[in-house]
Amino acid sequence: MPRTLIFVLLLTQTNFSYSAINTPELVIGYGSSDAVLPQKSQELWYRGFRLGYEKFAKKPHRVIEKHIITGEKLGAIEAANFLIQNNASLIIGFPTSHEALLTSQVVNKKTSIVSIYAGAGHAKLGSFGSNILTTGESMDLSVSTVVDFIVHTLKFKKGVVISNPHAVFSVNQVENLKQNLKDYLGKSKLDLTHVEMDKKQTISSTDLVKIKNADFIWMTQYADESSIIMSQLEQNKIDKPIITNSSWSTGDIEFIRRFLVNKKTPTYSFALWLPHTRASLEFNSLIKQIYNQSPTSEIAYGYDIGVITAELSNRVRKYPNLKTFKAALNFNRCFNNTSVGKICFPITGGHASRKITPTIFSRNEFKEIPD
Repeated sequence: MPRTLIFVLLLTQTNFSYSAINTPELVIGYGSSDAVLPQKSQELWYRGFRLGYEKFAKKPHRVIEKHIITGEKLGAIEAANFLIQNNASLIIGFPTSHEALLTSQVVNKKTSIVSIYAGAGHAKLGSFGSNILTTGESMDLSVSTVVDFIVHTLKFKKGVVISNPHAVFSVNQVENLKQNLKDYLGKSKLDLTHVEMDKKQTISSTDLVKIKNADFIWMTQYADESSIIMSQLEQNKIDKPIITNSSWSTGDIEFIRRFLVNKKTPTYSFALWLPHTRASLEFNSLIKQIYNQSPTSEIAYGYDIGVITAELSNRVRKYPNLKTFKAALNFNRCFNNTSVGKICFPITGGHASRKITPTIFSRNEFKEIPD
């Protein structure tokens, strides 16, 4: 039977005292659903959040969480409603674009609530106003970075773009590409053909011929939606360079790892976090110390949300209410000590300013391309 997990965590320290004016307590709500990412991956994001928040919050506030693990497409709405009904002033988590968009529609009806999502990249997240934030990169930046890499670094001319019409993140990339391709290309010429996966996540024999005649494949869908296509390519002895998106360096690639390992041509992705950087040293050390595991991008994204939430908690610890919390956010929208150093959000809301690094699959993981 479908199950719903509900946890209420009391992280508030026993010696916490409210201000003299008896300010209402600030409640932090963390939510997720397994409509896109499985429960296993969602646990990694939450694990990172707990680590970052408990590490940096001087006087932690009450945290409630709601994880929907029924596989329902609208599970994020149920989670968001639960958090709101339980007086959450800050809603965080919901790492996929699918979850974040659904949650934003709920939260936007409550103009006093602030949401910070962990890594969601859909362009529409920039249109909900100053209270809706995401640590993910903007779709404009993501797609333009990929186009620039294809044209100027790889110098490819002819490619096939594959999309999943049933996944909002994939569709949003293709829409952005079609709308802005001329601006992204400048004077360069790039011949792109668009094909779609069917409901069974396969592509037609006609589309396979198009790929055979192309220089490269651009996959806009998630890695775990690509295993059947990767199998089709292998069965038809099609081995072309593959260019993906930042979700491949964040999500679970176990369903396609054997295909990546067996490919003779390279597979490229783009990362917002890399483990072997100076900014990530403290995070890496904490992961090994507390959880006895190697750092992952999912945990890093969650950790960043935890650090940001902790810093906001620290800024309002004397008068912890929603009004002071929002004032502290608007006064300074930059946060240090994350797994990538400083993360800043625009005053208008939406996507954080991020550096996107091209990577290549090597042995068992995506690594920064050497100079």
